Amino acid sequence: SLSIIANPKFGLPFGTVPRLLLAWICTEAVRTKSPMLGLGRSQNEFLRRLGMRTDGRDCLRLRTQSLKLFSSMLSITYQNEGRIGLKNMPIADEAFVLWDPHRPDDRMLWESTLRLSNAFFKNVTDSPVPIDMRVLRALSKSPLAMDIYSWLTYRLSYTDKPTRPIRWESLMGQFGSSYNTNDMDQASRDFKKGFLKALKAVQIVYPAAR
Repeated sequence: SLSIIANPKFGLPFGTVPRLLLAWICTEAVRTKSPMLGLGRSQNEFLRRLGMRTDGRDCLRLRTQSLKLFSSMLSITYQNEGRIGLKNMPIADEAFVLWDPHRPDDRMLWESTLRLSNAFFKNVTDSPVPIDMRVLRALSKSPLAMDIYSWLTYRLSYTDKPTRPIRWESLMGQFGSSYNTNDMDQASRDFKKGFLKALKAVQIVYPAAR
């Protein structure tokens, strides 16, 4: 199981922006083969890299969600036959976010930077997933569609054979945390309806998915 531990000053990352950020971070780490990533000399420069608008609303979303994500830690727990193992993994060792939210077009003397933790950098570069940032941007109005695309890309990257059917309840455990679980049958039906709707959007921009 995966938990995200947040800095209480900034809170948990949520929505489409952290998904775009994580995809960009992993892509850049694989492309540059370096844990030190440049985020640009202005918010607008980095917004363009992510395919976001350069208006005030997206500037605020980027700054807010960047601080939430960069200050978070991933906690991974394994349990098997009574044995429990866990691993805590910060996303970043250091981040210098120098953008001025009140003057997003200003060019800074120094570039904002992010240095990935050794554990996170090793994980994303040892086993990269071939995510296409253009597809994620096209799906960026739906966090669920973005998650489905990333999940399908991962699964199709390591197998070209049919797999056993996956139960809707199992999928809901990974994707459907916002559904009311007091009535599991209704929650499963609602999740299935939402999942299939998002899947149709994914298949339009990812026709290779089977």
